[in-house]
Amino acid sequence: MERSVSANEVLALAGDLTVQTAPARYRDWSSRLAGVSTLDLGGLRAIDSAGVAVVLALRRQAEQAHGRRPALAAVPARFHQLCVAHRVDCNGN
Repeated sequence: MERSVSANEVLALAGDLTVQTAPARYRDWSSRLAGVSTLDLGGLRAIDSAGVAVVLALRRQAEQAHGRRPALAAVPARFHQLCVAHRVDCNGN
C-alpha cells in the first residue's frame, strides 16, 4: 500500500485511520519518516479522532527526530472537522 521514502519525499497515508487501525498504522508509518517532507492524506478512506492523533504524532516525531515537521497535503474535510470539534490545531503548531 505504501512505498519506502527517501529525502524530501511524500509519505502517502492510505486506507482507514481509525481507533481500530491507529496503533498498527502509527508503528508502520513512524518507521518511514526519515526524509519525509510531506504527509499526503488524500488516500485516507476514513479518519476519526484517533487518526487525527496519529497524524499529529507523526508530525511531532518527524520534527523531533529529523529537525523538520512535514507539511500536510490533500487534507480531507473530515480531518479539519475533527480538529475543530476537539479544539486541536490542525496545523500542529
